[in-house]
Amino acid sequence: MKEKKLNIQEKETLQKKANSSNKDSPINNIGKIKESSRNSDMSLKKGQRIEATLVFADMKDFTKMTENLDPEDVDKIMNEVFYHFEKIINSYEGWVEKYIGDALVAVFGAKIVHEDDPSRAINASLDFLESLSFINNEIKSKYNISLKDISFRIGIHTGIVTKGKRGDFDVVTGHSLAIASRLQSVAAVNTILISDIVYEKVKEHFIFSAPINISVKGKSSQLIGYVVLGRNQNILSYSTSFVGRRAILDNILRKYLKHDDRTGFCFYIWGEAGIGKTRLMMQFIEEIRKFPNYNSPLLYTRASPYGNSDFSIIIKLILFYLNLSNIPNISENEISKSLFENGINFENEKKHILTELLRAKNYKRFDEKRIFDILLEVWQNIIKRFENSIYAPVVIIDNITFIDKKSRDFIRYMIDHIDYKPFFLISDRIFDPNISKIFPETEELLLPPLSKEESRLLIEKLINIKISKADLNYIIDESKGNPFFIEEFIKYINQEQKFTRVPSSIQTIILAQVDRLSPQQKEILQKASVIGSTFSLDELSYVHYKTSSSKENLENDLNELLKANIIEKVGKQYRFRQEMIREVIYSTILKENKIILHRLVAFYFMRYKKNESIKIIHHLLSANEYNKAYKIFNQMSNHTMDHVPYIDKLLEIIPDHDIHKHTQLLFVKYAILNNNGYIDLVPAVIEKMSEKVFSIIDTKAYAEFYHMLSTFAFERFDYYNTELFGLKGLYYYKISSEEYLNENLYHNLLRFTALARFYKKNIDGAKILLVQLPDDSVESIYLSSQIFFFSGEYEKGLDMLEKQCEKIKKGELADDFAMTIFLTELIFFYYELGAFSKIYETCNLFVEKVIPTYKQYSRIYSYFGISAYYLGKHEEAFEYLKKAEYNARQLNNNYYKARVQAFISEAYYMSSNLSKAYEYAFEALRISNLNCDHVTSCEVLLLLVLISLQKDDFTKAKFFLSEVLIYENSSILLEFKYRHLIYYLQYLIDDKLNSAEKKEKLINAAEILKNKLKNIRSDDLKDSFLKMRFNKSILEEYEKLTKAI
Repeated sequence: MKEKKLNIQEKETLQKKANSSNKDSPINNIGKIKESSRNSDMSLKKGQRIEATLVFADMKDFTKMTENLDPEDVDKIMNEVFYHFEKIINSYEGWVEKYIGDALVAVFGAKIVHEDDPSRAINASLDFLESLSFINNEIKSKYNISLKDISFRIGIHTGIVTKGKRGDFDVVTGHSLAIASRLQSVAAVNTILISDIVYEKVKEHFIFSAPINISVKGKSSQLIGYVVLGRNQNILSYSTSFVGRRAILDNILRKYLKHDDRTGFCFYIWGEAGIGKTRLMMQFIEEIRKFPNYNSPLLYTRASPYGNSDFSIIIKLILFYLNLSNIPNISENEISKSLFENGINFENEKKHILTELLRAKNYKRFDEKRIFDILLEVWQNIIKRFENSIYAPVVIIDNITFIDKKSRDFIRYMIDHIDYKPFFLISDRIFDPNISKIFPETEELLLPPLSKEESRLLIEKLINIKISKADLNYIIDESKGNPFFIEEFIKYINQEQKFTRVPSSIQTIILAQVDRLSPQQKEILQKASVIGSTFSLDELSYVHYKTSSSKENLENDLNELLKANIIEKVGKQYRFRQEMIREVIYSTILKENKIILHRLVAFYFMRYKKNESIKIIHHLLSANEYNKAYKIFNQMSNHTMDHVPYIDKLLEIIPDHDIHKHTQLLFVKYAILNNNGYIDLVPAVIEKMSEKVFSIIDTKAYAEFYHMLSTFAFERFDYYNTELFGLKGLYYYKISSEEYLNENLYHNLLRFTALARFYKKNIDGAKILLVQLPDDSVESIYLSSQIFFFSGEYEKGLDMLEKQCEKIKKGELADDFAMTIFLTELIFFYYELGAFSKIYETCNLFVEKVIPTYKQYSRIYSYFGISAYYLGKHEEAFEYLKKAEYNARQLNNNYYKARVQAFISEAYYMSSNLSKAYEYAFEALRISNLNCDHVTSCEVLLLLVLISLQKDDFTKAKFFLSEVLIYENSSILLEFKYRHLIYYLQYLIDDKLNSAEKKEKLINAAEILKNKLKNIRSDDLKDSFLKMRFNKSILEEYEKLTKAI
């Protein structure tokens, strides 16, 4: 039963080399692929799955209001109303998808994807409601119709919809539309009611009511809604921790404190979306507000990509200063009062112009020069009021690229005409030289991503549940130091109380980037996302030309995608720059199209890359080709942990009555889990297997079931049940029909059963089973070498394995399982004989030839460490031991972990690091006792005796020895390895023995050693053996005793 190998990349490299020699390989035959592919075109359905924000707006009681009007008048009214609404929606780059009577459905994020589509939907709705008074007056005066004021209810929801065609019309479909409709139906007149999903996306940008519970027809769970009360223009707080960027912040603070207010200095921060520009500016505000006696004016605004009128940025800055930012439909009286309170006293005409400007009313009728002068006077008043402050005024503008031209012109005009100039702090995604020209002096800063350590620290500060190390590393790797990505990951994890791969907010950012590509490039990305994170030109060409009539050069489009930083090239392969980019693009493909594309990819690999079985099975299952996937799976011989999800998928799909397939898949799943140390998951598989097995009479299923029980018992050092279940399994294998008999499985179980007998000291019984194995089989060679070695015939055991080692060196033996089992056992034999140079040499061969598991890596690096230490390579030795520790920490199986930690402990003891040795030994003892693993417990206790003696702690040494004596007869391994050492330790420190009994123990220890030495022919091996575990000391003490006698 073979173990999963870690270095999958190396295996794939070997497979690719093998595949490249395939005569049918499409490499360098892209033209042929194009030609043959187009002959069997498989068209994909037009459309995609998207997350969009839907606005459902309905006129209140419009039918009743207009029942007495002429139909032509009704038509005029509706045209007028919806003309204005549609114009506003278009200005925010939304799309009116349909009209339903007197209701309108608008979609944001379907035609054009924006990162802020939910905000756009709300802003458009607010603008429309604010314009209703004007629209009502327009209708009454324009058409001379007597009518009550028209009013609306609006519901907004964000969710998954399908975008496609219905006839000639673009449409969206999905349950999300029904939710938006339900929200609208319960909204108050002339209000906007949004779902909690929308709320989570926009809560910092608007002001809301308390949550409202809404019942949904046909559903037990309630919908949560929020009424939009207005826009939040005063966004100066940030709830998340400030991590990293300390040096950058300190630099900005120094610039501010040294600011010469006679110059118009600007600090220009730029960087990609979510990189933390706003967070850095908020931290700057927080820090300066803590300065002693700080009272200078601080003006902040965020430029918007939509809804900008002339002077909009200047207006927002002044409203912020006047504390009027968040007051909807602000009145003249409110503005007048605030101007007076802030020391801005204008005569009536100036105040009227300023009031109209701040209310965004009919200010365009005023002379532009007059507006500039009034605004300049406002700034002069603000500056004058704080002229005695020791700190300069601060003006902060976020997203400055979207500044309107009039605001930009005025800032330059203001800088040129006021004596004391503020400190400007601005931000944007790109550095725009035209923006920097507004200011006499500019210092730019490209904000770098967080380091991996800073990312980890931010996650620790934000997260409130425990996630796995793999999930933590996924977030760090995929976020690439982008704080917003990290915050969104953790926000969703905290909300859902489980790990979420790609939160919708991050998906939107990615899709907004992808949406800027050409339709052909988007289609290519979708097809590539089906192939996987990494794909070749051959693979993509096959799939693309099978499903597209386009004759465009694919490589040109790939080059454009490289420039867009969505994919990257590694050697001859392409790959998505981030896995989550692939996942997001994949999520947009229609289900029907996914099936077609996965089927094509599977057929490609089945034809050209038959060795890539995991990929073939993955794509067949994704294409609903379940029978073909099972057939491919059934033909495979080597299985790894990567196969487990596909086994589970097959178990779900295969009908319950097909017992044979279920038992076969469960047996393979057990073997994978057991061999890779997932012991905690094994009992559930065994239980499921027992349910299936005993519902039928099937000798093959019985054989596999008892095979499972036997090997499971072996892993827990339960040799009695290993033998019992092993014999039952062997019996059922024998009586199975030849059609179902698997010789490899039979030999595998034979080996475990024979080992169980051998470890129980039933050597003759083990030999009876051994003769049933072919002499040249891996199991026979391995088992024979063990019996020889542990029976004292060291040279015979070594000789058998050294012959196999030579075959491995020459490349005559390349089977991974055989190499692993032979080399690890040979290293163990060398270790027992103290042959450190041989250990070092064989460990190097193992690392070169074998792809190990964490368990094997831990042991091999421990052997490396001990041998390097004894060969005088001390620094190298401790580096290897650190690697052994790392791999031990990756183990998720306490049985393996106890064994590995015991071994690392012995490695540290042998290399004289007693504190580390004691630490690992004690932890191994704790785990092995919990596991009822008496073999490991005894070995660790014996090691603790030796460590305690080295530390001159005789009390502990005696205690641990008394524990060892309980186990001494429990296993042939303990008897072979430690019997002489136990006798010697009893001679040294066992107070319960009298003098004669102690001498007898020493004599027995010496006799065992002398018998061992007789069986070692090599003088070098004899010398090295004497250096192990007090062996030389035992013989020297014995010689002293015999001389004294």
